[in-house]
Amino acid sequence: MTVLRLPRTRLHYIDNLRTALTVLVVLHHVAVTYGTIPAWYHFERARDASGLALDVFVAVNQAFFMGFFFLIAGMSTPGAHDRKGGRGFLRTA
Repeated sequence: MTVLRLPRTRLHYIDNLRTALTVLVVLHHVAVTYGTIPAWYHFERARDASGLALDVFVAVNQAFFMGFFFLIAGMSTPGAHDRKGGRGFLRTA
C-alpha cells in the first residue's frame, strides 16, 4: 500500500510571528525589571516617568502575547498528531 504524502508547506508568517512574540517576551521582562511593578526577582525602580510607560507596555503586552503562543501551538497540534500518530505524538510531548 502506497501512502500519498502531500508536500509540507512552511508558513513563514507563523515563523515571523513566533520570532516577534519571542522578542516581545524579552522586552516584556526587561520592562518588568525597570518599571515600577515589583514582579521580578531583580527590580530597579524607575526614577522618572519612563516607569509608567513601561508599566503600560507590560499591561498591554501581557493581555495578548501568551495567548498568541498558545494559539500557534494549537494550530500545529493536529498536523503533528496526523504525522506522528497518537503514540508518537504523546511520546514527544
